[in-house]
Amino acid sequence: MAAIVREQIGPVVVDGIEPASPQADPIVSVLMNRRAHLLDRRNDAESRCRLLARLESMNDPRRERYFSLLAVLKGVASGKPSAEAGYWTAAQARGRGVAPRALETLTTWSLDAFRAEGLECLELLHQVDNLASCRVAEDCGYQFDGTLPAAPPSYPLDGHLHIRRAVA
Repeated sequence: MAAIVREQIGPVVVDGIEPASPQADPIVSVLMNRRAHLLDRRNDAESRCRLLARLESMNDPRRERYFSLLAVLKGVASGKPSAEAGYWTAAQARGRGVAPRALETLTTWSLDAFRAEGLECLELLHQVDNLASCRVAEDCGYQFDGTLPAAPPSYPLDGHLHIRRAVA
């Protein structure tokens, strides 16, 4: 579906046609029909609104900033005392303090939001040769806890484990 969207809207975006404008109606109709067929989804007004919102975000000049960072929380479950925090930044966002701000935001929110469900700490893992991630972890209060052995093929190198505990 992503390839179809790129194929259909590439020229329209270059021409500066807004997704909600009447000039975009034929393209939106094609996309809606293909989406409904490929994904076995409805082709109704609600689906059209969702698609238009997604297409509109593609014209947002801040889009590159949104796609420069991905912060994730994995493994949160009721009664489980730990979860894993992670992040990835695009090359152009590195070295600008983006990762520490995002990780701190994710960490603070997670430890607060899931405390009642038993979350006590977050773990952050990175390859031993990733010195920048080590600095980000330390800057955000994640204490170094140990070195984990490599587990090829998914984890070809040893890794560092950092942990940040909730403040009592």
